[in-house]
Amino acid sequence: MKNVYTVAADLGLKPYMLGWKNSISPVLAEFAAGAKTIVEVGSLLGASVAWMAKNNPEAMFYCIDTWIDPGFPVAGPIQRDRFGAQMLYEQFLTNMLAEGISERVNPVRMTSTLGLKALAKAEVKADLCYVDGGHDYSEAFIDFVYCLPILSPNSVIIADDCNDRFPGVENAARLFAEQEGFTVEIRDMKAILRRAK
Repeated sequence: MKNVYTVAADLGLKPYMLGWKNSISPVLAEFAAGAKTIVEVGSLLGASVAWMAKNNPEAMFYCIDTWIDPGFPVAGPIQRDRFGAQMLYEQFLTNMLAEGISERVNPVRMTSTLGLKALAKAEVKADLCYVDGGHDYSEAFIDFVYCLPILSPNSVIIADDCNDRFPGVENAARLFAEQEGFTVEIRDMKAILRRAK
């Protein structure tokens, strides 16, 4: 039986890694370096997971995304299927193969809520949850809540895009931290959430 990576390789797509400036972040490098298991919510084409993998050659990754149209056209040479939809999932898989990290990256093709529930049911424990999915208050807050069951004792949640463009992310992080007993540090446009000691 072929796995998803073999199927992607058979498509013959060329690697194309779209990433924003914050995908290659010192904060991600710092916290990924010591993690054994990392869960990423919102992976798109894989720039952030590739960056974290470069900073930790041993970590296992679970990348949760639907890989459907994100509501904006993804720039670059993204192939389209016969229905005209961007082949984001296939491009993600191609990129993981090209980066040489497909053995460590487990794609979870679901919504963030369903994916996080599935990981909890499978008893996955994450040392780092990187939340870069929905960028409004309610989506971010729900992602934080569903990260709780998979957190290992000293784990960290990092929320991306804490900036003026997406004020709901930081607001959700602060309320979640207050309600759940976490501390919040904003650095490099990221909210770093840690359990209060």
